[in-house]
Amino acid sequence: MKLKQGNVFSRDVLRQDVTKIMDSYDSKARPFANVNPQFNIDHATKLVTLTMEIQEGGEVRIGRVDIVGNSKTRDKVIRREMRLAEGDLYSKLLLRGALIDPQS
Repeated sequence: MKLKQGNVFSRDVLRQDVTKIMDSYDSKARPFANVNPQFNIDHATKLVTLTMEIQEGGEVRIGRVDIVGNSKTRDKVIRREMRLAEGDLYSKLLLRGALIDPQS
């Protein structure tokens, strides 16, 4: 986390920290993790008390993969090129890589 005790509070930095935490859970096959920052601002002392409430969510596996709109290439050839297969643990990075067109 970039927000540390003694630093100036910034909502943008907090948003970045929440995104990093969610990405960390996503890399552990938990894409439904929920991060809820709760903060209390004391205007008299100009201090912010920050608490991060995290609900992990369950582990997710890839279910059925349907290939549609393909008439030239056999399905097994397309599946061979995919980075995620049925039964694998979910990975946002691998899913993004599978959706990126190597020709572009």
